Amino acid sequence: MGLDGWTTELLHLKKLHHANIIRFLGAIYNPNPLTYCLVLEYCNGGDLDVALEQDTPPTFFNIVSTGVANGLFYLHKMKYMHRDIKPSNVLLSGDVNSGHFVAKLTDFGLAVKVQTTSVNNGKKDLTAETGTYRYMAPEVIRHETYNYAADVYSFALLMWQIITREKPFEPIKSQIEAAGAVALEGKRPPIPDGCPPTVSMLIGKCWAEKPGERPELKDIIKRLDDLGANAAVEAWLASPRGHPVYKQVQQGERPITLTETAGKVPQKKRGSVLQRRGLFGLKKK
Repeated sequence: MGLDGWTTELLHLKKLHHANIIRFLGAIYNPNPLTYCLVLEYCNGGDLDVALEQDTPPTFFNIVSTGVANGLFYLHKMKYMHRDIKPSNVLLSGDVNSGHFVAKLTDFGLAVKVQTTSVNNGKKDLTAETGTYRYMAPEVIRHETYNYAADVYSFALLMWQIITREKPFEPIKSQIEAAGAVALEGKRPPIPDGCPPTVSMLIGKCWAEKPGERPELKDIIKRLDDLGANAAVEAWLASPRGHPVYKQVQQGERPITLTETAGKVPQKKRGSVLQRRGLFGLKKK
């Protein structure tokens, strides 16, 4: 993290206080020699990326997804966009194996305080291509106006990864190519076989092509609560190793369909081949 990113995260964290947001304890800055760091609460469960490589308790999906959704709801209520929702930016605090833990959003270096007028009026004053390509909303990739719904899209990819234990578009080695599939062809990762309709519908709505069709966080939290109250859905989500899809393809247990289409991308947004090549700036994520 550079000094600018450190300063940005420091300013944000000082104003944020929620059970599902990492707690800011202090900061250290020394100009000579240049030294700076943030002091945050310790989360003994590590990050979600690492946790997904291990067996997890039956309530894991519900605890993590509901926790992240509540943290995002608070952020949006405070007029903040996180803009980099992904497993490595979710920390777990507590006894993960027993299911007694809390999920907390962290890394606010790319977060931004949003002016209400900018969001409501579609004013294009937010930086394009901000975040991590595999989790980035199509409108952000295409340098279009975006709003809180971009975080909801990323949250959909997070839920998908909790279920499958695989990275979005894992067979596509280049993040740029994965972003192109999303932004230019409307592609999304495949839903696992046997996924309950209520789960696949929630994910599908959250990663809808049109930002206006994605639900708000308060509605997502309500739907997650409903999932937790359904015994059959809970049983399917309780799998300790998730429901991988790409591994099934490799093992010949599933047809070779690496992506699914969420919606048709208008031709004017697809552009020519030359325009596609110039779509993705120079950022590396």
